[in-house]
Amino acid sequence: MNYTKTIAVSELPEGTQKAVTVAGQNVALFHYGGKITALCGTCPHEGGPLAEGNVERGADGVLRVVCPWHGWKFDIATGNMPLELGVRQAVHDVKIQDGFIFVSDAPSIPAIPPPKHDDL
Repeated sequence: MNYTKTIAVSELPEGTQKAVTVAGQNVALFHYGGKITALCGTCPHEGGPLAEGNVERGADGVLRVVCPWHGWKFDIATGNMPLELGVRQAVHDVKIQDGFIFVSDAPSIPAIPPPKHDDL
């Protein structure tokens, strides 16, 4: 798997998120609970920027990013939505090396898109 060097770890303090570009794709980096994770940074609903959303802890203890446009929520570690729609954001692997964050060019866990309106 190929990785792209993105930003220094110091540019992503604990409790923050940031958008980066990896192999031409928008990726959202999250640094919560001492762990850095990476999801596809574009919400599958209407294309909202997930790195600009708030991260909240649900009653189940899971950290989720809330899309700032329409409120869709995604687990920042697994990409899963809390609803039973089977929707998932693509998840990228993250490596830390020499103080920098490297993100896999291709997702390690593929996205599951939402059903088309015709399918509902």
